Amino acid sequence: MIGVKASRNGPQISHLLFSYDCIPFGEANVNGVETFRTILTEYESCSGQRVNYDKFIVFYSSNTSKRDRRTISGILRVRYSNDPESYSGLPNMVGRNKKLSFQILKDRFRQMIENWSVRYLSQGGKKVFIKVVLQAIPTYSMACFLLPKFLYGKLESIMAKFWWQKRYGKKGIHRCGWDQLCELKENGVLGFKSLPKFNVALLAKQGWCILYYPNLLLV
Repeated sequence: MIGVKASRNGPQISHLLFSYDCIPFGEANVNGVETFRTILTEYESCSGQRVNYDKFIVFYSSNTSKRDRRTISGILRVRYSNDPESYSGLPNMVGRNKKLSFQILKDRFRQMIENWSVRYLSQGGKKVFIKVVLQAIPTYSMACFLLPKFLYGKLESIMAKFWWQKRYGKKGIHRCGWDQLCELKENGVLGFKSLPKFNVALLAKQGWCILYYPNLLLV
């Protein structure tokens, strides 16, 4: 199979693996799809596993004709889409689905808080819930993108409202700003993560990998 290049001088990428998922790349023609089917057949016979074609989606480049799309999808007997969708809450094409991805993050925060099991947490339980659950939700996104300031404000507003409310559905008095709650525990404060600083730290880790491991596929 002929892979795809992310840059002119970069390597050809035939596939990407994400935990239990696989994204293969190939040419949008009959020869390419027949080769792909042969690979899948051999994989099934060697591993004893079977590919679930109901979850299979094909994405085509913009210069692939509609006729070729229908032909290839018919051979594979899978559906195809013009929308790259998202993976782990992140858009595969940033420019098109960026706003949708941001909305997904906010919705996940609210859904977690709306869960009946967290409605009656003590203040100590809320502290653990914010640190372990809520502030862990955007970690994957922040390791890939520098999130906009307005999104930090939305997420921190949701956490602050949850922290200060007296009981479920009742607003509480915000006795100090969220930035103050993010100060170090050594200073006698709660030590919540500052999302903007945490975002920069995660991206700095990616930058460190690029500087010291120039042969990584990421580079």
